[in-house]
Amino acid sequence: IKLGGISYEVLQEALLQAKEAREHILAIMEKASDDIVINEEILPKLELFSVDPSKIVDIIGQAGKTIKEIIEKFDVSIDLDREKGEVKVAGAQKGRVEAAKEYIIQITQKDQKFKGGKKDSKNIDNFKLGEEFNGEIKKIATFGAFVSLRDGVDGLLHISKIKSPIKEGEFLNVKISEIKAGKISLDLA
Repeated sequence: IKLGGISYEVLQEALLQAKEAREHILAIMEKASDDIVINEEILPKLELFSVDPSKIVDIIGQAGKTIKEIIEKFDVSIDLDREKGEVKVAGAQKGRVEAAKEYIIQITQKDQKFKGGKKDSKNIDNFKLGEEFNGEIKKIATFGAFVSLRDGVDGLLHISKIKSPIKEGEFLNVKISEIKAGKISLDLA
């Protein structure tokens, strides 16, 4: 209006045309927004979840072997917080990130029945020093073998006490040599 020579009618017409143009552009944008299909499979994804802090070492593995395998297998990056037990998995594809998360959760839960040679610490009270069993070898680890005793409870036969080659599924005669901190240690009987 400060400009001389523009009539009120011309200014009014220009503003109405601008309003109509703006509404037209917004309508096109609204239609485009409704028509867009988001492919979440190819969007970058981040998963943040918690595990038992004592299980972080299982995720890392011996000399970082397990975590490197996960990173390569699922094409993700992994950040771990040992104190809080937080795991952050990020990647370029949602499906791979979720698969890596599930894999990590399985790792942290996989060996719980073997950890410390027990499933439930209440069942440990039913065992006595010197008690003998013919138990099945359930799992072989680098430090020994977990042998099934009874009631779903396993004991650890340390590698130093194993005299000949063994394999999972075989039966061994063992006896309880120590019960300490909810763990059962075994000797050959």
